[in-house]
Amino acid sequence: MNRHVLMRTTRLRVLALLTTGLLLQPSVAMATASAAEPGPADDLQLTVAATEITETDTNLAHTTNEVVAVVTTADGLEVRKFATSSPKDAAKLVADLNTQSGVVADLNRAVTIPDEPTITNAPSKGKGGWDHGAPGARGKASPATLSGRINDEPRGDEQWGLRAVNAEGAWEVTDGANVMVAVVDSGVDAEHPDLAGRVLPQISEVSGAPGGDPNGHGTHVAGIIGAALDGNGVAGLADAVTILPVQVFDANGVGDEFTVAVGISDAVDAGADVINLSLGGGYSEVEESLVEYAVSEGVTVVAAGGNEFENGNPVTFPAAYDGVIGVSSVDSEGYSSEFANVGDYIDISAPGEDILSTVPNGGWDYKDGTSMAAPFVSATAALVRSANPTLDKEEVDATILGTTWDEGYDDGWDPVFGYGFLQADQATIAAANEPGGLYGPPAPSAPSLPTTVKAVAGNGSAVVSWSPPTNNGGAAVTGYTVTAFPSGRTCTTSGSTSCTVTGLANGTEHEFTVRAHNEAGWSRSAWSGPVTPLATVTVSAARAGYGNVLAVNINPNRGSASYAFRVQQRARNGSWTTLSPVYRSEGSGETKSITLGAGTYRAYVPASGAYGSAVSPSVSLTAPTAIANVSRDAARNKLKVNVDPNKGSGYWSFKVQKSDSYGSWTTLSTTYRTEGNGETKTINLPRGTYRVKVYAKYGYLGTTSSSVSLSK
Repeated sequence: MNRHVLMRTTRLRVLALLTTGLLLQPSVAMATASAAEPGPADDLQLTVAATEITETDTNLAHTTNEVVAVVTTADGLEVRKFATSSPKDAAKLVADLNTQSGVVADLNRAVTIPDEPTITNAPSKGKGGWDHGAPGARGKASPATLSGRINDEPRGDEQWGLRAVNAEGAWEVTDGANVMVAVVDSGVDAEHPDLAGRVLPQISEVSGAPGGDPNGHGTHVAGIIGAALDGNGVAGLADAVTILPVQVFDANGVGDEFTVAVGISDAVDAGADVINLSLGGGYSEVEESLVEYAVSEGVTVVAAGGNEFENGNPVTFPAAYDGVIGVSSVDSEGYSSEFANVGDYIDISAPGEDILSTVPNGGWDYKDGTSMAAPFVSATAALVRSANPTLDKEEVDATILGTTWDEGYDDGWDPVFGYGFLQADQATIAAANEPGGLYGPPAPSAPSLPTTVKAVAGNGSAVVSWSPPTNNGGAAVTGYTVTAFPSGRTCTTSGSTSCTVTGLANGTEHEFTVRAHNEAGWSRSAWSGPVTPLATVTVSAARAGYGNVLAVNINPNRGSASYAFRVQQRARNGSWTTLSPVYRSEGSGETKSITLGAGTYRAYVPASGAYGSAVSPSVSLTAPTAIANVSRDAARNKLKVNVDPNKGSGYWSFKVQKSDSYGSWTTLSTTYRTEGNGETKTINLPRGTYRVKVYAKYGYLGTTSSSVSLSK
């Protein structure tokens, strides 16, 4: 989807100490609700004497010699706090913990709710905006200019901020339903008539703190976000949101880095879609790590930009951390509030002066500060998410910052107003018109499952093929990922429906599943049938001996164990019959010689262990032919006969044949034989032409010799 791309200069990292009246930040849950208790710390290497405190101190305003650590575990983040005996030990412990893998540590600090700023009508930092072409009537609202649901609230005419951000236009789209906003603050009075029924059970990180909101700051913030549009008191900007109160300050508005860190972590783990941090202070590695955790979980994080412009304008965190929307304040005339900080971390401006909202015990009151501006943006984030649940955190943030009204400066970002003044209606309408929004086309969904997954095993590999999804979910399939079990080896394609998984263990059975991906997600197929990759075996066969010997060699067998194999003979119809003997070639590269009769043969090696089966090329064997050598003696009157291969074996029988004058051969009656000692037989015969006929024996074919003429 095309959306305005927002850029920001690289943010400063100021390692400043917390100042009185400003706050800190984030981590994971640990605190309960009883006295401080020591606990084990055997999963961390503590280099100084330290006691783990599993709950917050009761004397939060005087936190000393304490260390807060964020530990990454297999189950997520965990926040730990340790007490040491001296500042020197605390500093050493921080340094040593930060060298350990998966640990971020910092000195624990007392933190307080920001003091409400004093307004002195000092010169403004930017032009007022309401009379410079802003859409609709602006300025401090009056009954004559109010209309719609705001006017139904008894004190709606005093809520100029709702009018300025065009709340009525946003309410035409949604009321923030199905979104959870965490208010990490001093607690919330859930019994207030404007909040009753929309506040979840409170999470408290402060030991011994009473329920509800003993301070009042958190209830005021919660009312700006979600006070009911019910004709009673005031209206919130997103009155159907669910509010999660997370108490990190006591009745005096005091907490510490641990309570705030755990509070933010608990908000994330409870499923908050938006976290409102109307607090601020100096840089903290612990705080930053928890903000990164929230952002990585897709939570929109909104923080007050700070009220210290006239006290040095310090960079304020958590507003200045990456991924956080930092909010500045303007007054009812559109001027930047004189107390509001400016800087490269300011993303947006919102109403922050004379803001009427709920206070404990069923009342309403006015407050000033960027603490009041931030919840307008948090409520708008809830409206955007409600209007289009398919948007991710980056898209929600970009929608809010890309729909602001910017009149005081040239279009774009500036350090006073950020990207401009919040427009709740424009952000909500833009979200609703995107795919997946209330007014937009359906959002793409993950494709249907790939089907008919098949695998063909190879040597340490398998070729996997499949049929593509029948439904792409409304978005093109961008690729496939094949995963093997149990090895976990994968292969990917950008569109092809087959790929080769390599690196598989031979001899181990594997199954495969295929994931189809599109821009909305992925779907996974059923598992393929099991296949077993096997190493390649090479078997060769050749004719040897007198043409009746099959010589078999199997690789890879050199230097390894022996291989069993059998001989197969081809029948006249072309089929192969496996002969019964089992032969074995030893692991020395041995060539095994097997004497066989005439026919066509091949060697067959069955699969064994991690090696596959194999067959050799076919070889045709013939029975050997006896060799008959005939000659005459020196006098040319005797026939000399020698039969091979008979040396060293038994005797060979033969007869003599004589040629007549017509070229015909007559077999003489006498049968001769040569003994098995290589004997040459000498026979006295009359003049004539002779040859010998040797009879088959010992598996050898018979033969007829060449002719010899005698001249007696």
